[in-house]
Amino acid sequence: MKYALIIGNNKYDDPKLSQLKTPAADSQALAKVLADKDIGTFDEVTPLINKNETEIRRAISSFLNNKKPDDLVLIYFSGHGILDDRGRLFLSLKDTQTNLLKATSIPSTFISDEMDSCRSRRQILILDCCHSGAFARGTKGEQKAVTEATFEGSGYGRVVMTASDSTQYALEGDQVIGQTDLSLFTHFLLEGLKTGEADMDHDGHISLDEWYDYTYAKVISETPKQIPHRWSYNQQGDLIIARNPNARKRVVELPLELAQAMESSFTSIRESAVNELGMLLRSRDAELANLVRLSLEKMKDDDSRRISSAAEKFLSEFEKAQVSADKAVLEIVHAVKNDFGLQDVSAKNSLTAGRTIIEKEAKPSGDSHGQIFNNSIWPKWIAAIIPAIMFSTMFYFYNLPADIDAVLFVGLFMAVTGLSSAIQWFAFREKLKYAWIAGNLVAGMVLGLFHIYLYNEISEWSGSYLSLLLALWVLGNFALGRKMVGEA
Repeated sequence: MKYALIIGNNKYDDPKLSQLKTPAADSQALAKVLADKDIGTFDEVTPLINKNETEIRRAISSFLNNKKPDDLVLIYFSGHGILDDRGRLFLSLKDTQTNLLKATSIPSTFISDEMDSCRSRRQILILDCCHSGAFARGTKGEQKAVTEATFEGSGYGRVVMTASDSTQYALEGDQVIGQTDLSLFTHFLLEGLKTGEADMDHDGHISLDEWYDYTYAKVISETPKQIPHRWSYNQQGDLIIARNPNARKRVVELPLELAQAMESSFTSIRESAVNELGMLLRSRDAELANLVRLSLEKMKDDDSRRISSAAEKFLSEFEKAQVSADKAVLEIVHAVKNDFGLQDVSAKNSLTAGRTIIEKEAKPSGDSHGQIFNNSIWPKWIAAIIPAIMFSTMFYFYNLPADIDAVLFVGLFMAVTGLSSAIQWFAFREKLKYAWIAGNLVAGMVLGLFHIYLYNEISEWSGSYLSLLLALWVLGNFALGRKMVGEA
């Protein structure tokens, strides 16, 4: 789930605080875009415009309460940011009194503490502040209103973005570019989302990094007087903020000259085309690599033996590279076999079936989600399976008495699947949910009970056959895990 709390304040009771033009418009416009089902797709967006300190303080606490670890929470503030005589930052609201800052405004420490207490591991704080307040402009010299330590706290997965970190004003848009009722910073935040231009890699999604990089580049291109800043605290992976509303599905095609060369009547030109295809086959663009693979398959039927052999060579090397990671998983399956000394045909057939499933999953396709489960993920996934092998080896040496304690045995089997899935969840917590651990625990319980049943009902069934059930779980864990990680 994605939640946003949008706070804007441009009206102030204290005459020492100047009235601002843009915060209300900034907040309303951002709330509208984030809630748009074609752009922000946020599940809940709460705008609060020109509210008192008490209302805002309670709203922040309520907003961050009862959030889940995978929820994304975004807090945006537009208005005056005030520094006290000790250099501490306070966010001013409608009833803020500059001579009673601690009692009538929101201190940065309050926000940081509330974010520390929030269970969400995906937290975003955006400040579009005019840092002037109770002190004359420039009196603090090089003192910064926001530094890396201001909102660091002790939380996990937090990103802070600010329009400016100095005691100077964050410029309102019409001071620089004209024809806008928004601040310069928020103007470009919104422009990046509404036009889709912040989608710099053209994948149809706008990540937080892309959003900031786009806005930063736009702001500093307009004026050197304002420099946005960003700080990240223990944040892992991309945070997807919005969809690109103008995204178009990319049509992948071979370069025209290469396509023409493949059809040339001259053998030397077609051979050069095959060599070029061989180099393109190593492209990181999954769709292009798949198109090249299909083109090489076509060139295998070329009349020239030299050309067809070259195409076969490139395809063979490509297939070997694709299944290299799969071999590591197969080695684990074989390790299970060796640990339990399986010699019967049925066990070998099970392993053969497992190889077929894994190799089928490794076939390249145009599905970009499938490419997510790539070589960089393999080491973590395999490492998570190793404890299952270790625990299962203990099963092999566990002498099963006639009056075996079924509860204890099932508990041991659940320990295997539960520990492994917990490690997998920790390694891929941005993609897997708690249900992954629960599902594997249930699988362990079912397999454990199934083994007890077979042990009591079939005289030929022995403890060594546990490897069959373990191999079944390993294969199921791999296949389902790949799907969940790939589609997350």
